[in-house]
Amino acid sequence: MEIVPPKIIEEPHSLNEWTHVLCNEEMPIFSNTALSIHDILSDDRKGAMELASVILQDPNLTVKLLKISNTPHYNPSRQKMVTVSRAIIMIGSEVIRELTLVCSFLECILSSTNKQQVNEEIAQAIHAAVHVKSIAMAANDSSPEEVFIATLLNHIGSISFWCFCGGQGERIQALINKGNCTREEAEKQVLGFKLTELGVSLSKAWKLGSLIEESIKFSVVTKKPRVGLVHLGYEIAEALKEGVGSKKYDACIRKIEVRYSQIWCTSNFD
Repeated sequence: MEIVPPKIIEEPHSLNEWTHVLCNEEMPIFSNTALSIHDILSDDRKGAMELASVILQDPNLTVKLLKISNTPHYNPSRQKMVTVSRAIIMIGSEVIRELTLVCSFLECILSSTNKQQVNEEIAQAIHAAVHVKSIAMAANDSSPEEVFIATLLNHIGSISFWCFCGGQGERIQALINKGNCTREEAEKQVLGFKLTELGVSLSKAWKLGSLIEESIKFSVVTKKPRVGLVHLGYEIAEALKEGVGSKKYDACIRKIEVRYSQIWCTSNFD
């Protein structure tokens, strides 16, 4: 009997290769969901039923979305929503679109073999999103929920990479642990690109659109107030690692006071 040697899986070696692997091999379900939703919402001839049909193809996604739709935040009238189509009509297709992207993405990455770095990335994203939503609400932003979701998905490239990084992730971590270079320098040395660039590439491939794609595309230095708000959330999360009263924390508070002078700023970001 002929012995078939095991297939050797080569590591991706470029930004394009990593984008292709994540979209088509590691996360095809999320790719299909994101692109299908984009196609439906960009076609005036399609509506709630077509959007619902995409969501219903994934039973786990459907259950999660209905649970969220029935929370007091989205359903203050407490009229139980038992179908996705009703949730779309009651909450709105744009909100459902963004909630679907978050639920589908998290379901996809949590089904992989999680590593410590992935958990840290997700925890930081949640931490940043909670703080920035509070600021958005206090600043009378037109849609604090959109800011919240854009912040959650802002590090989508980094989170996706660390879920499926293999040996390349280990080499990046080893360089960081040696203390000879920053995280971005280590990423560039091992991959040839930074993970923020992977985020931009993935957001284009998945056609995430709206504030999600804008905040991934533009750096912290931007004149777009809502994009700046998303990045401010991560600044706050980083500052709190050094503790209340640290220089980084005080700088964040001053930035909030300058940008959002109508907000009564106190040390409520713990």
